[in-house]
Amino acid sequence: MEECLVCHHVHGPFVARKSLFHENHLKPLTTAHSMFAEWFLRLKDRRHTVTSCPDAMSFLTDETNLPTEKDQWLGVASALQIEYIHVGGTVLEFSCEEADTGCKNVRAVGKALSTCCIKELSDGVKLVMKKCREGGFLCKLQAGTLLGAVKFNSVLPWELDADIIIHCNNFTAFGAKYKSFFKEQGYKWRLSEGPRSFNLYSASNWKVEIFCDDFMDVEEFIAVGLSPTRIEFDGVYVETVGNPGLHARNRYGHEIYQHVQHWIDIKGSSAAGFYGSAAKTFSKCPTPGHHACLDQYIPDGNLMFNMSKRG
Repeated sequence: MEECLVCHHVHGPFVARKSLFHENHLKPLTTAHSMFAEWFLRLKDRRHTVTSCPDAMSFLTDETNLPTEKDQWLGVASALQIEYIHVGGTVLEFSCEEADTGCKNVRAVGKALSTCCIKELSDGVKLVMKKCREGGFLCKLQAGTLLGAVKFNSVLPWELDADIIIHCNNFTAFGAKYKSFFKEQGYKWRLSEGPRSFNLYSASNWKVEIFCDDFMDVEEFIAVGLSPTRIEFDGVYVETVGNPGLHARNRYGHEIYQHVQHWIDIKGSSAAGFYGSAAKTFSKCPTPGHHACLDQYIPDGNLMFNMSKRG
Protein backbone atom coordinates (compact mmCIF):
# COMPACT_ATOMS: atom_id res chain seq x y z
CA MET A 1 0.00 0.00 0.00
CA GLU A 2 2.94 2.40 0.51
CA GLU A 3 3.52 2.57 -3.26
CA CYS A 4 -0.16 2.80 -4.22
CA LEU A 5 -2.28 5.80 -5.11
CA VAL A 6 -5.62 6.50 -3.47
CA CYS A 7 -8.19 7.20 -6.19
CA HIS A 8 -11.74 8.49 -6.42
CA HIS A 9 -12.37 6.68 -9.69
CA VAL A 10 -10.55 3.89 -11.56
CA HIS A 11 -10.99 4.12 -15.33
CA GLY A 12 -9.59 0.75 -16.31
CA PRO A 13 -10.09 -2.83 -15.12
CA PHE A 14 -10.03 -3.31 -11.36
CA VAL A 15 -10.25 -6.05 -8.76
CA ALA A 16 -12.84 -6.01 -5.95
CA ARG A 17 -14.42 -8.50 -3.60
CA LYS A 18 -17.71 -9.95 -4.78
CA SER A 19 -19.32 -8.86 -1.51
CA LEU A 20 -18.62 -5.22 -2.42
CA PHE A 21 -20.98 -5.51 -5.39
CA HIS A 22 -23.59 -7.32 -3.30
CA GLU A 23 -23.55 -4.49 -0.76
CA ASN A 24 -23.27 -1.68 -3.34
CA HIS A 25 -25.25 -2.57 -6.42
CA LEU A 26 -24.49 -0.88 -9.70
CA LYS A 27 -27.42 1.29 -10.75
CA PRO A 28 -28.73 0.86 -14.32
CA LEU A 29 -27.94 4.40 -15.47
CA THR A 30 -27.91 5.81 -18.99
CA THR A 31 -24.29 4.94 -19.85
CA ALA A 32 -21.58 2.64 -18.50
CA HIS A 33 -19.51 5.72 -17.65
CA SER A 34 -22.35 7.20 -15.56
CA MET A 35 -22.93 3.87 -13.88
CA PHE A 36 -19.35 3.46 -12.66
CA ALA A 37 -18.85 7.18 -11.87
CA GLU A 38 -21.88 7.10 -9.56
CA TRP A 39 -20.74 3.78 -8.05
CA PHE A 40 -17.26 5.05 -7.18
CA LEU A 41 -18.69 8.22 -5.67
CA ARG A 42 -20.97 6.08 -3.52
CA LEU A 43 -18.00 4.00 -2.35
CA LYS A 44 -16.17 7.19 -1.38
CA ASP A 45 -19.18 8.41 0.64
CA ARG A 46 -19.26 5.05 2.43
CA ARG A 47 -15.55 5.40 3.23
CA HIS A 48 -14.25 2.56 1.06
CA THR A 49 -10.68 2.99 -0.17
CA VAL A 50 -9.93 2.66 -3.88
CA THR A 51 -6.27 2.33 -4.83
CA SER A 52 -4.15 1.98 -7.94
CA CYS A 53 -0.75 0.33 -7.54
CA PRO A 54 1.38 1.15 -10.62
CA ASP A 55 4.66 -0.58 -11.45
CA ALA A 56 7.75 1.18 -12.76
CA MET A 57 6.48 1.22 -16.34
CA SER A 58 3.08 2.77 -15.54
CA PHE A 59 2.04 6.27 -16.51
CA LEU A 60 -0.87 8.46 -15.48
CA THR A 61 -3.24 10.49 -17.61
CA ASP A 62 -5.18 13.50 -16.43
CA GLU A 63 -8.91 14.09 -16.33
CA THR A 64 -8.95 15.70 -19.78
CA ASN A 65 -9.40 12.19 -21.14
CA LEU A 66 -12.78 11.94 -19.42
CA PRO A 67 -15.75 12.25 -21.80
CA THR A 68 -17.17 15.75 -22.02
CA GLU A 69 -20.40 14.84 -23.77
CA LYS A 70 -23.39 15.73 -21.62
CA ASP A 71 -25.17 12.44 -22.26
CA GLN A 72 -22.24 10.53 -20.72
CA TRP A 73 -22.91 12.24 -17.37
CA LEU A 74 -26.69 12.49 -17.44
CA GLY A 75 -27.11 9.37 -15.32
CA VAL A 76 -24.83 10.79 -12.61
CA ALA A 77 -26.65 14.13 -12.62
CA SER A 78 -30.04 12.45 -12.23
CA ALA A 79 -28.99 9.84 -9.66
CA LEU A 80 -27.18 12.34 -7.44
CA GLN A 81 -29.35 15.43 -8.17
CA ILE A 82 -26.43 17.46 -9.51
CA GLU A 83 -27.02 20.51 -11.69
CA TYR A 84 -23.39 21.22 -12.69
CA ILE A 85 -20.52 18.80 -13.33
CA HIS A 86 -16.96 19.99 -13.96
CA VAL A 87 -14.97 17.81 -16.37
CA GLY A 88 -11.53 19.28 -16.87
CA GLY A 89 -12.16 22.77 -18.24
CA THR A 90 -15.72 21.99 -19.28
CA VAL A 91 -18.80 22.74 -17.18
CA LEU A 92 -21.82 20.61 -17.99
CA GLU A 93 -25.15 22.12 -16.95
CA PHE A 94 -28.26 20.02 -16.38
CA SER A 95 -31.83 21.27 -16.28
CA CYS A 96 -34.10 20.90 -13.26
CA GLU A 97 -35.82 18.01 -15.02
CA GLU A 98 -32.57 16.27 -16.01
CA ALA A 99 -31.09 16.59 -12.52
CA ASP A 100 -34.41 15.89 -10.76
CA THR A 101 -33.97 19.04 -8.66
CA GLY A 102 -37.37 20.70 -8.93
CA CYS A 103 -38.79 22.04 -5.66
CA LYS A 104 -41.16 19.12 -5.15
CA ASN A 105 -38.19 16.72 -5.11
CA VAL A 106 -35.71 18.62 -2.93
CA ARG A 107 -37.54 20.62 -0.24
CA ALA A 108 -36.87 18.94 3.10
CA VAL A 109 -35.86 20.07 6.58
CA GLY A 110 -32.11 19.56 6.97
CA LYS A 111 -31.26 19.92 3.27
CA ALA A 112 -30.21 22.97 1.26
CA LEU A 113 -32.47 24.03 -1.57
CA SER A 114 -31.39 23.28 -5.12
CA THR A 115 -30.40 26.06 -7.51
CA CYS A 116 -33.58 25.40 -9.48
CA CYS A 117 -35.77 25.68 -6.40
CA ILE A 118 -34.08 28.86 -5.19
CA LYS A 119 -34.47 30.39 -8.65
CA GLU A 120 -38.21 29.75 -8.66
CA LEU A 121 -38.64 31.72 -5.44
CA SER A 122 -36.18 34.47 -6.35
CA ASP A 123 -37.87 34.92 -9.73
CA GLY A 124 -41.17 35.56 -7.94
CA VAL A 125 -39.59 38.13 -5.63
CA LYS A 126 -37.83 39.92 -8.48
CA LEU A 127 -41.01 40.01 -10.54
CA VAL A 128 -42.98 41.65 -7.72
CA MET A 129 -40.23 44.20 -7.11
CA LYS A 130 -39.97 44.95 -10.83
CA LYS A 131 -43.69 45.64 -11.05
CA CYS A 132 -43.53 47.83 -7.96
CA ARG A 133 -40.86 49.97 -9.59
CA GLU A 134 -42.62 50.10 -12.97
CA GLY A 135 -45.91 51.10 -11.34
CA GLY A 136 -44.39 53.66 -8.99
CA PHE A 137 -45.40 51.69 -5.89
CA LEU A 138 -43.33 51.76 -2.68
CA CYS A 139 -42.11 48.24 -1.89
CA LYS A 140 -39.18 46.71 -0.04
CA LEU A 141 -37.73 43.33 0.95
CA GLN A 142 -38.62 42.25 4.47
CA ALA A 143 -37.91 39.56 7.10
CA GLY A 144 -36.07 36.43 5.92
CA THR A 145 -35.99 37.62 2.32
CA LEU A 146 -34.04 40.70 3.40
CA LEU A 147 -31.82 38.50 5.60
CA GLY A 148 -31.06 36.28 2.59
CA ALA A 149 -30.07 39.33 0.58
CA VAL A 150 -27.79 40.57 3.40
CA LYS A 151 -26.10 37.19 3.91
CA PHE A 152 -26.15 35.57 0.46
CA ASN A 153 -27.38 38.23 -2.02
CA SER A 154 -30.13 35.71 -2.72
CA VAL A 155 -32.62 33.37 -1.06
CA LEU A 156 -31.59 31.66 2.19
CA PRO A 157 -30.67 28.03 1.32
CA TRP A 158 -33.24 26.77 3.86
CA GLU A 159 -36.02 29.30 3.11
CA LEU A 160 -39.74 28.52 3.40
CA ASP A 161 -41.29 31.60 1.77
CA ALA A 162 -40.62 35.22 0.77
CA ASP A 163 -41.67 38.50 2.39
CA ILE A 164 -42.24 41.88 0.74
CA ILE A 165 -43.67 45.08 2.25
CA ILE A 166 -45.78 47.51 0.20
CA HIS A 167 -47.04 50.87 1.42
CA CYS A 168 -50.67 50.63 2.52
CA ASN A 169 -51.52 53.60 0.29
CA ASN A 170 -50.40 51.49 -2.68
CA PHE A 171 -51.82 48.13 -1.62
CA THR A 172 -55.23 48.24 -3.32
CA ALA A 173 -53.89 49.91 -6.46
CA PHE A 174 -51.11 47.32 -6.83
CA GLY A 175 -53.64 44.49 -6.68
CA ALA A 176 -55.98 46.16 -9.14
CA LYS A 177 -53.17 46.81 -11.61
CA TYR A 178 -51.28 43.51 -11.47
CA LYS A 179 -53.59 40.75 -10.23
CA SER A 180 -54.42 39.62 -13.78
CA PHE A 181 -50.78 39.94 -14.84
CA PHE A 182 -49.54 37.58 -12.12
CA LYS A 183 -52.22 35.05 -12.95
CA GLU A 184 -51.12 35.15 -16.59
CA GLN A 185 -47.57 34.42 -15.39
CA GLY A 186 -48.78 31.24 -13.69
CA TYR A 187 -49.13 32.52 -10.11
CA LYS A 188 -52.12 32.01 -7.88
CA TRP A 189 -53.34 35.14 -6.06
CA ARG A 190 -54.84 34.82 -2.58
CA LEU A 191 -55.90 37.45 -0.06
CA SER A 192 -54.96 36.61 3.54
CA GLU A 193 -55.58 38.14 6.94
CA GLY A 194 -58.09 40.59 5.56
CA PRO A 195 -57.36 43.36 3.06
CA ARG A 196 -53.87 44.23 4.35
CA SER A 197 -51.92 41.33 2.78
CA PHE A 198 -52.04 38.83 -0.02
CA ASN A 199 -49.99 35.85 -1.18
CA LEU A 200 -48.66 34.77 -4.55
CA TYR A 201 -48.15 31.04 -5.06
CA SER A 202 -45.84 29.63 -7.71
CA ALA A 203 -46.16 26.31 -9.54
CA SER A 204 -44.37 24.47 -6.72
CA ASN A 205 -46.36 26.34 -4.07
CA TRP A 206 -43.66 28.79 -3.11
CA LYS A 207 -45.39 31.60 -1.28
CA VAL A 208 -44.50 35.27 -1.70
CA GLU A 209 -46.23 37.12 1.14
CA ILE A 210 -46.93 40.79 0.43
CA PHE A 211 -47.88 42.86 3.48
CA CYS A 212 -48.80 46.52 3.69
CA ASP A 213 -47.23 48.99 6.12
CA ASP A 214 -48.29 52.57 6.85
CA PHE A 215 -44.70 53.78 7.24
CA MET A 216 -41.72 53.20 4.97
CA ASP A 217 -38.46 55.07 5.38
CA VAL A 218 -38.17 55.41 1.61
CA GLU A 219 -40.76 58.20 1.89
CA GLU A 220 -38.27 60.26 3.86
CA PHE A 221 -35.57 59.67 1.24
CA ILE A 222 -37.85 60.69 -1.62
CA ALA A 223 -38.97 63.80 0.27
CA VAL A 224 -35.40 65.12 0.30
CA GLY A 225 -34.55 64.01 -3.22
CA LEU A 226 -32.67 60.81 -2.38
CA SER A 227 -33.03 57.45 -4.09
CA PRO A 228 -34.20 54.47 -2.02
CA THR A 229 -31.61 52.03 -0.70
CA ARG A 230 -31.19 48.98 -2.92
CA ILE A 231 -29.56 45.63 -2.20
CA GLU A 232 -28.37 42.90 -4.55
CA PHE A 233 -30.80 40.00 -4.79
CA ASP A 234 -30.05 37.19 -7.25
CA GLY A 235 -28.29 39.39 -9.77
CA VAL A 236 -30.47 42.52 -9.58
CA TYR A 237 -30.72 45.43 -7.15
CA VAL A 238 -34.07 45.83 -5.40
CA GLU A 239 -35.45 48.32 -2.87
CA THR A 240 -35.10 47.69 0.83
CA VAL A 241 -34.79 49.49 4.17
CA GLY A 242 -32.33 52.34 4.64
CA ASN A 243 -29.64 50.28 6.41
CA PRO A 244 -30.34 46.63 5.62
CA GLY A 245 -27.45 45.14 7.62
CA LEU A 246 -28.32 47.07 10.78
CA HIS A 247 -32.01 46.34 10.33
CA ALA A 248 -31.35 42.60 10.06
CA ARG A 249 -29.06 42.64 13.10
CA ASN A 250 -31.59 44.53 15.20
CA ARG A 251 -34.41 42.19 14.18
CA TYR A 252 -32.69 38.81 14.37
CA GLY A 253 -29.80 39.26 16.77
CA HIS A 254 -26.10 40.05 16.66
CA GLU A 255 -24.96 36.71 15.20
CA ILE A 256 -26.80 36.92 11.88
CA TYR A 257 -23.74 35.81 9.88
CA GLN A 258 -23.86 32.48 11.60
CA HIS A 259 -26.62 30.18 10.42
CA VAL A 260 -29.88 29.00 11.90
CA GLN A 261 -32.52 27.19 9.91
CA HIS A 262 -35.98 28.69 9.58
CA TRP A 263 -37.48 29.20 13.03
CA ILE A 264 -40.57 27.22 12.03
CA ASP A 265 -38.47 24.21 10.97
CA ILE A 266 -36.73 23.98 14.34
CA LYS A 267 -39.83 24.80 16.38
CA GLY A 268 -38.93 28.31 17.45
CA SER A 269 -41.55 30.60 18.95
CA SER A 270 -40.82 33.53 16.60
CA ALA A 271 -38.15 34.99 14.33
CA ALA A 272 -37.42 38.09 16.44
CA GLY A 273 -33.99 37.88 18.09
CA PHE A 274 -33.64 34.33 16.82
CA TYR A 275 -29.97 34.51 15.85
CA GLY A 276 -29.00 35.70 19.28
CA SER A 277 -30.53 32.79 21.19
CA ALA A 278 -30.91 29.72 18.95
CA ALA A 279 -28.22 27.05 18.77
CA LYS A 280 -26.06 27.51 15.66
CA THR A 281 -26.34 23.96 14.38
CA PHE A 282 -28.06 22.34 11.42
CA SER A 283 -30.65 19.66 11.98
CA LYS A 284 -30.02 16.03 11.05
CA CYS A 285 -30.25 15.35 7.34
CA PRO A 286 -33.12 13.06 6.27
CA THR A 287 -30.90 11.46 3.58
CA PRO A 288 -27.41 11.09 5.14
CA GLY A 289 -24.57 11.39 2.64
CA HIS A 290 -26.51 13.52 0.15
CA HIS A 291 -24.50 16.50 -1.05
CA ALA A 292 -27.32 18.89 -0.02
CA CYS A 293 -27.23 17.84 3.65
CA LEU A 294 -26.80 20.95 5.77
CA ASP A 295 -25.27 19.08 8.71
CA GLN A 296 -22.05 18.50 6.73
CA TYR A 297 -21.32 22.24 6.91
CA ILE A 298 -20.26 24.48 9.74
CA PRO A 299 -23.07 26.96 10.53
CA ASP A 300 -20.96 30.03 9.80
CA GLY A 301 -20.08 31.99 6.66
CA ASN A 302 -21.40 31.71 3.14
CA LEU A 303 -18.57 30.41 0.92
CA MET A 304 -19.84 26.82 0.92
CA PHE A 305 -23.25 28.02 -0.29
CA ASN A 306 -21.94 30.50 -2.85
CA MET A 307 -19.83 28.19 -4.98
CA SER A 308 -19.86 29.41 -8.58
CA LYS A 309 -20.63 26.87 -11.25
CA ARG A 310 -17.32 28.01 -12.76
CA GLY A 311 -15.41 27.71 -9.49
